[in-house]
Amino acid sequence: MVAMVENKPLQQAPEATRSMIPAPHDTPQAVLMTMQDRYLQVAQNTFINWMGLFTWQIESTERLQQQWEKQVWEQQKAFQRLMSGAMQSYMDFFLMPFSFSQQLVRTAQTTMRQEEELANSFDSVVAALGDSHEA
Repeated sequence: MVAMVENKPLQQAPEATRSMIPAPHDTPQAVLMTMQDRYLQVAQNTFINWMGLFTWQIESTERLQQQWEKQVWEQQKAFQRLMSGAMQSYMDFFLMPFSFSQQLVRTAQTTMRQEEELANSFDSVVAALGDSHEA
């Protein structure tokens, strides 16, 4: 009857729990080996789980870094476009007096060329008239 009382809780235990409970006929050395095996399995599973978690963390960090790099690149391009327009406006403002001067020089050159052409045509007319009076 004592054997039945001792085995009754053992029979009710789930299979996974039952495999962890040493049998009453095992020697202390066998129990120690079984415990060492179980501790080794727990350590290995823990290590494997941590390595999986660590790998996942590294991959997540790499993805995040790539997203940041892309965002920084896009921000730099947008900033360059913005600054390009602003710099062009400032340069136009500062160069406005020079552009006005350049326009004056161009106008003066054009006027001088026109006057020179007019003078050349006048000289031709005078020369033609002088040739007709001599004849």
